[in-house]
Amino acid sequence: MSSIRKVLSGTKEMNPARTHNSQREIAAFLQALSTYPEHFQENPLLSFEQHMVHVADENRAVMASVAAR
Repeated sequence: MSSIRKVLSGTKEMNPARTHNSQREIAAFLQALSTYPEHFQENPLLSFEQHMVHVADENRAVMASVAAR
């Protein structure tokens, strides 16, 4: 059992839709975290927050296109 699940298991039952949404948000954050240095090198005025919003928007667009299929 993951450490996050261990912590949450002591609380109310986990909602699968919320869990999936949280996992997507965490994945987007980690993706932004790993790709930010390269983008910052190309554009030093780019804040992490701006980069994170861009990555999250891209992920939402991909998920919407997958859902539309």
